[in-house]
Amino acid sequence: MSHPFESPTGFSNMPGGGKFVVVLLWIRFGLGICAALGLVAAVSAVNAMPAAAELLPSWYTGFVALSVIQAIVWVIFYAVFAVKLPQRSSSARTGAIVLEVVGVALTALGYAVMQGTYADLSAQGADFTGTYLGSCLGLVLSIIVIAILAGNEMKQWCDR
Repeated sequence: MSHPFESPTGFSNMPGGGKFVVVLLWIRFGLGICAALGLVAAVSAVNAMPAAAELLPSWYTGFVALSVIQAIVWVIFYAVFAVKLPQRSSSARTGAIVLEVVGVALTALGYAVMQGTYADLSAQGADFTGTYLGSCLGLVLSIIVIAILAGNEMKQWCDR
């Protein structure tokens, strides 16, 4: 029985869903860089408001530092997976799925941990609309990436 995807490797030979995922991974790469820079800017802005800075838990700086490190690690993985998927890498497909699932879980955990702090800072005039919109966008992109990569078409493409 012949393999359904006997075409050579490369972006132009990928199934349409795979191409879409690769483009999304590069978009996530750019958004991840913006997120890391945004976290640093947000901390600077909050620290410039003494009343707001007093509301922060003692562990907040460490939380943000870990978030920036996570964003940088994710950016690296997005680039690696975006390069490896067109090469029909099964480990890149699995890795991207795991990365997205872990990212969704960490986002949910971060919101659970920070919810009281967000409420306190909002009372001081902080606006988290961008944070919520960015997280919602990330959630939607994660679901799309997971759904496409978990599908049979990409399983077969990556199963050399």
